[in-house]
Amino acid sequence: MAPAVSALSEVVHDPQLVLNTQLKRDQIQREPDGTVVVVDGYERTPVGEWAKAKTPAWMQKAPKPQGSGAPSSRASGEITPGTKNPFSAEDFNLTEQSRLYKTDRDLYERLKNAANR
Repeated sequence: MAPAVSALSEVVHDPQLVLNTQLKRDQIQREPDGTVVVVDGYERTPVGEWAKAKTPAWMQKAPKPQGSGAPSSRASGEITPGTKNPFSAEDFNLTEQSRLYKTDRDLYERLKNAANR
């Protein structure tokens, strides 16, 4: 039952409630590839898809936000207040400078320019 609980936990708030009220133990099986499915007659549906289609909306978790709806400090070219600047005298940190250079070249340049003003 543990694989069913973990698969359901991605989709619903309370996997145990779904298992106890809406499914029978013999309806849950594991495919050879490890996928947990709900068996309904000849239909074998992955448990996550089944939960999205068969459980009420209030039981389901909200989908994770996707896209670029949130404002980004990169878009404006500004540095978020409170950001430590590894190029400034008070927060000087060569390790952080190196990490920024490798992972976020744009922020690296903006912080470097801000410290040199």
